[in-house]
Amino acid sequence: MKKVMCFGTFDVLHKGHEYYLKEAKKLGNYLVVVVALDETVRKVKGSLPVHNQETRLKNLQRLKLADKVILGNSSDRLKVIEDEK
Repeated sequence: MKKVMCFGTFDVLHKGHEYYLKEAKKLGNYLVVVVALDETVRKVKGSLPVHNQETRLKNLQRLKLADKVILGNSSDRLKVIEDEK
């Protein structure tokens, strides 16, 4: 099995996000999407997202494009990669 991982904020989902995820899914047979934590978004972008991390996670799950949607890790950004191998 070839696993593909995508990372992003995914705040206010739009067709560009859908395209990104559909294209990523073509690269393997199992797609894991990692949603950035609110605190990570604030650090990287300088402000909080419009939707909180739980809402963004649920919105992605509703799209049903990913096999698994998870939140990032606040203490170790690489941990999600290690956990999914």
